[in-house]
Amino acid sequence: MRGILEPREIIYTSANFITFLRALSAFPIVIAIQHKSVWIYPLIIFGILSDMVDGYLARRNNMVSRLGCILDPTADFLVVMAVMSYFYVHNLINPVVWWFMVCRYFLIGSAAWLLWLKYNIISKANQFGKISIVFTVFYGITLIFDMSVVYQNVSMTFMLVTQIVSCWFYLASFINTCHSQEFIHNDEIG
Repeated sequence: MRGILEPREIIYTSANFITFLRALSAFPIVIAIQHKSVWIYPLIIFGILSDMVDGYLARRNNMVSRLGCILDPTADFLVVMAVMSYFYVHNLINPVVWWFMVCRYFLIGSAAWLLWLKYNIISKANQFGKISIVFTVFYGITLIFDMSVVYQNVSMTFMLVTQIVSCWFYLASFINTCHSQEFIHNDEIG
C-alpha cells in the first residue's frame, strides 16, 4: 500500500514548475484553437502529460509541496475553463454545460479553500476527478476537431456524469473531514 506523503513547505520543485507551465498554457491553447494552429497538437499533449507527470515527479522525489497541492487543481481549472469559455463564447457548447462546470469548480474550490483556511488541510484529488478531466479533454477534442455530433454528445455525457460523481465524492470528503475536525476540536475542549 502506498504511503501518503505529507505536503511540505517547499516552492521551487520541478513538479511545481511543470504545473505552473500548464497553468500558463491556457492562453496559448485558446489562441491555437481560435486560429486552428498546428500548435494545438503539442499544447494538448503537453497539457495531458504535464497533468500526469507533475504529481508523479513530486511523489517520486519526495517533493510534494503545499504549493503544488494548490497549484495543480488551479492549473487544471485555468486550462479547462479557458478552453470551455472559448467554446461557450463561440456557441460551441450549451450554456448550461458551461455554467454547470463553473459552479462545480467554484463549489469544489470553495470547499477546498475552506478546509485549508479553517483546518490547514489540503484536499486530495479523487479518482473520479481525474477521470472527469480525461473525459473533459475528450469532449474538448471533439469540439476542437469538429467531430461528429454523436461523438460530441457521447463524450459530453461521460464528462458530465464523471464530473457530477467526482463533485459528490469531493463534497462528501469535505463534509466528512469537517465533521472529523469538529469532533477532534470538541473532544480537545471537553
